[in-house]
Amino acid sequence: MSDDQVKIKKQSNDFEGSICCSDDAHYPYGTSLSFDNDMIDELGMGSLAVGDVVEVRGFAFVDRKNEHSNTEGSEKNINLQLTTVQIRRETDDRVKQLYGSDS
Repeated sequence: MSDDQVKIKKQSNDFEGSICCSDDAHYPYGTSLSFDNDMIDELGMGSLAVGDVVEVRGFAFVDRKNEHSNTEGSEKNINLQLTTVQIRRETDDRVKQLYGSDS
């Protein structure tokens, strides 16, 4: 983990009902990334396995991987759970980012 990344802390389950995680702790809502079909192919993520660690300006582990097909086609989904993250603002002018340097 890089020194400029923030570690995402697990939270305990303080609610009644079913527990989602076996160790009574889970990562907060909104700290995972989910990719489907075309994005999986474009990013070359098809060979990832559950538990693999990847870098996304931070680190995550593969939390879920689903793939199925039927007579209507096939569908893929990979979910990454962020464990550390770094957020930096781009320093370039937003107009240049969107329309190029000649704008």
